[in-house]
Amino acid sequence: MSDPNTVTLEELASELAQLKAFKDRVDGRYDALRQRVSQKLSAGSRLRVDSPAGWRLGTVLREDIKVSARIADTAAFAAWAAKAYPDATQPAFEITGSEKEVAEALYLAGATHLVKSVTVVADELRRKVLDLSTANGAPMAPDGEAEIPGVVIDRTGGTVKCQTAPDGGAAALEMLADGDLLLDLLTAPEAEPERRSA
Repeated sequence: MSDPNTVTLEELASELAQLKAFKDRVDGRYDALRQRVSQKLSAGSRLRVDSPAGWRLGTVLREDIKVSARIADTAAFAAWAAKAYPDATQPAFEITGSEKEVAEALYLAGATHLVKSVTVVADELRRKVLDLSTANGAPMAPDGEAEIPGVVIDRTGGTVKCQTAPDGGAAALEMLADGDLLLDLLTAPEAEPERRSA
């Protein structure tokens, strides 16, 4: 090993570039394998992974899929609620002018261009719609109506993760030394990039 004090900037830069290229290749293979595993591993499942010698490498898991509803377009939701559940809404005013304009207008008297009429939906209806929509996995009103503008369903989770065991790094190095590590995954040639025709 060379003396760290005599290493040139070019040598350090070369090492950095090589490690980055290797890291990019590993990251690409890792992401591709996560996709393949997600097609075979059901949500909420865990799989312990050991080396051929019995060392614990880690755990591969797929998160549960979480479903939640949210109101992404407040105005569209309020317009729907005003028609479908008028008793659960009330008119209100929203200030549209700057603080200075509002102060001057209030001082001078009633400038209606600084406020606009809006519909305020009761918190109880908002909660019911969001709870029913989350449980249903699609927008749903208390009466079963499914066409609710402004309500969006988010699905998160379901991703595959790999948690390395405390000695997982040592186990991988042992597999590398024994020839068990799948280096062909990293050394196989990549597909040729498409060349643009001139």
